[in-house]
Amino acid sequence: MQFWDRRQAGQALAEKLLSLRGHHPVVVGVARGGVVVAAEIARVLGAPLDVLPVGKVEAEEWPGTTLAAVGEGGVLVTDYDAANRLGMSPAQLRSAAKRKRIELTRRIVASPRLFHRTAVSGRTVILVDDGITSGATVRAAIRVLRARGAARIVLAVPVAPVDALARISAGVDMTVCLRRQPWRQATRNLYSELSPLSDEAVADALENRSPEPVPA
Repeated sequence: MQFWDRRQAGQALAEKLLSLRGHHPVVVGVARGGVVVAAEIARVLGAPLDVLPVGKVEAEEWPGTTLAAVGEGGVLVTDYDAANRLGMSPAQLRSAAKRKRIELTRRIVASPRLFHRTAVSGRTVILVDDGITSGATVRAAIRVLRARGAARIVLAVPVAPVDALARISAGVDMTVCLRRQPWRQATRNLYSELSPLSDEAVADALENRSPEPVPA
């Protein structure tokens, strides 16, 4: 199984999530890549779409290696195995996380229309990313959504490593993953086109999102 891009992956995931349409879910994409996948799911389900910003703390000398992830409300998820392998001390990790948190806050403040926060309290949330490597960003997103009162979290991802997915699935109510792989670097192999996304590209994906239904 391989997809041309994130949109096609979202369409395939949406087919597996049709049973949730009657639960009136909120679809939440992890910024940035997860939003394009989530937009397709929201479109098919006729559900509201939101963005959840999470900041990745990456090793400068090993691009693509996520050491930790930060989210709103002081959420911090650390991949201690990766940090230990690279010889990063706890103090260095805390400092890097602090810088990333400041950067994330600035980004949210600079784009209020992008990160407007749909209410999720008491609702079913479909949490979407374009793929999982270490799982730190998705775990941070789950903590944020639980803190915001989500009643049920359904994780939907096109691809994930088996070990990380098992740990993450213990913290959600349902998991839908199209391709489970034994290795961590499986995401890039799933897509023919997987270019980095800007906030402008995320805004484009949100442009045609369904409005929040008005209570009767």
